[in-house]
Amino acid sequence: MNKIEYLIKHNRVIQFLYKIIFSTLFSFFSILTPIKKNLILFSSYSGKKFNDSPRVIYERMKKIGLLDSFEVVWAFDDPKKFEIENVQSVKINSFKYFRIAFRAKYWITNVNIERGLNFKKKKQIYLNTWHGTGPKTIGNAATGRKDYNFKKVNYLCADGEYLKNIFVRDLKANPSNIVLCGRPREDVLYTSDTKLKEEMMLKYGIKEDDFVILYAPTWREPAKSGGVSSFDFNLDIDKILKTFPNAKILFRAHSITSCINGMNEFNDRFISATEERDIENLFFISNVLITDYSSSVLDITTLNKPFICFAPDYDEYVKNRSLYFDLTKEYPFGVQKNTDDVVSVIRDILAGKDKVEEFKKLKEKYSPYGGNATNVCLDLLFKDNLNIGQGKE
Repeated sequence: MNKIEYLIKHNRVIQFLYKIIFSTLFSFFSILTPIKKNLILFSSYSGKKFNDSPRVIYERMKKIGLLDSFEVVWAFDDPKKFEIENVQSVKINSFKYFRIAFRAKYWITNVNIERGLNFKKKKQIYLNTWHGTGPKTIGNAATGRKDYNFKKVNYLCADGEYLKNIFVRDLKANPSNIVLCGRPREDVLYTSDTKLKEEMMLKYGIKEDDFVILYAPTWREPAKSGGVSSFDFNLDIDKILKTFPNAKILFRAHSITSCINGMNEFNDRFISATEERDIENLFFISNVLITDYSSSVLDITTLNKPFICFAPDYDEYVKNRSLYFDLTKEYPFGVQKNTDDVVSVIRDILAGKDKVEEFKKLKEKYSPYGGNATNVCLDLLFKDNLNIGQGKE
């Protein structure tokens, strides 16, 4: 399956044939399949997770009793890994999955539902919350892709004009369908959730006087057809922990990363946090984020906390993957290419040179909207079922 997905994404001919043949075929079957008005199809990260904004929306619906009016199906890569009470699950990309997609009145996802195809009916309502705002090129701006078309997405969440312009240009989204509200998963960052912070500190053995570093690098594209997303661990964990005796490092791998080369063994100061469902939970107990090209940088700045961009492969990455802007100029601390540079920035942060005002300006420039996205989305989707109001964006 990995090899087939790789070929569809990277081979223009196969990509074209896949889209034309299956879009035509599925559109025919979709037209013949009546819509079930109370059916909702959810997915997160193409079925890899039960998290992010789709889960936030699902759980809010459950909390306020709105789910009682609907039949819910979640799509997963491996449905056996996820057991959700009173909820049907389906294997994504299976024929059953597509039959449900034909019938569902509502589609809710953070990546896509049609799996690169085009069979949505006019009366189906499609919410795409997207999954982050970052520097990496997406959609038709990314290498090897020219097939993205989000014109039929009814509601597409964005957190600012920066992302809205990208959606219009590189996903071919309809400007009038883009909702400037942020993303539901980020709503929690606009609250003072002291109980959540206490729970996370207890879970990971964090004390009040610990200096907590969250290291969360993003994924890397497989180097060859059918390969896995691997990551070379170049950060010298031992050096950082020896330099800062009160430091603890939480490591969270990206959900797509299958192989990590050269990583230290975990202990009471280098702690695994990859299984934590929502990275937002980790922001509350972290003093600084170390990442590379991840959209998480704009999430942690919501809490007025700094980040360090550690990217030893920066020059190669820019050449092969491409970015929307120069991180060396846009990010307050620039780009660090070795552990010594990272240590130097941490020293500055501990000395009070955290550049907090520059981080606030970065947040305002790229991601000014957020805090009430869940309510906004529910109101857009189910305004006939409830009246919660859009409130403040």
